[in-house]
Amino acid sequence: MKQFILIGFFLAVLTGCASMSSEEAQEARVSNAVRLKGASYVIPGVKDGFFRQAGYWIEGTFVVLPGGDETTGSFVHGKDVYVIGSGNKFFSRVPCYWRNGAYHELPEGSDATDIHVSGGNVYISGRTVKFFATAACYWKNGVYNELPVGGHTTGIFVDGEDVYISGYKIVGFKTVACYWKNGLYFELPDNCRTTGIFVWEGDVYITGNKFEGFNATPCYWKNGLFHALKGEGRNRTTGIFIHNDVYIIGFHDELMLNKACYWKNGEYRLLPEGYQTSGIYVKDDDVFISGNAPGLVNIPCYWRNGQYFPLSDGSRTTNFFIIEGLRAAAAKHTK
Repeated sequence: MKQFILIGFFLAVLTGCASMSSEEAQEARVSNAVRLKGASYVIPGVKDGFFRQAGYWIEGTFVVLPGGDETTGSFVHGKDVYVIGSGNKFFSRVPCYWRNGAYHELPEGSDATDIHVSGGNVYISGRTVKFFATAACYWKNGVYNELPVGGHTTGIFVDGEDVYISGYKIVGFKTVACYWKNGLYFELPDNCRTTGIFVWEGDVYITGNKFEGFNATPCYWKNGLFHALKGEGRNRTTGIFIHNDVYIIGFHDELMLNKACYWKNGEYRLLPEGYQTSGIYVKDDDVFISGNAPGLVNIPCYWRNGQYFPLSDGSRTTNFFIIEGLRAAAAKHTK
């Protein structure tokens, strides 16, 4: 059942990593968040206003990134900090990424959804819209690759030489969950939509939601086997993190009374204040979860072992990672 930043980057010492095992990958991977070494937090995100601005918070101050108006993910590899997002160009959405703050446009495609860096290669999942049809895709070192069959991607994870991408396609009125391994398409059972992917010790975990009419059942697959998650009332998943234990984040869906929640090895737990979760990172015995809380405007926030901490000047968080004391949350605007 994952979370930029140049001007302030130099206050942290970054550690490098080569091609990674699944254990190393879970330590290094920043699917929608940032990984830095230090004691302060860096939070990529979006600041709303008359013109929406992509950027990041550093010690509570929002710093604008050039070119885009939305961030959706990030990853730190060695001394390089990557942020993915998108912007408008000639009335069309254009996927992009920032490497140490420098803006780079991605060829083709419409949206970037997740990023993973491994062995010096940069992998970004996304989608493209062609003639009113949607196709799943990914970029490897900026080179566009279209994926067969599916129409949307929701996450990417690199385990050694294997590249896993979660996604879904819509067939008529049915949503079909799926994933790709090294470009090969695998369909998952039931009428579901995926929300994230994680590989741990060779096992592939994918979170999602199973739809039955207006109801959704939170769920996950382990190596393709479906597991329903239990909780109070209606719930949905939003992501996954594994460090020995399986943590799946989500929210309790009750019309205007949504509540943030998560599952640890299937045990359901509510979180105070917030109405939605967006990312999780587990470091030692500490569980960090990012999310959003209600207010006159949306309040981005995070929890550390269940304790609530609000953030300011932003729109929405999308992930949370802890590396050697660093608190990092990613954020984006949800239309």
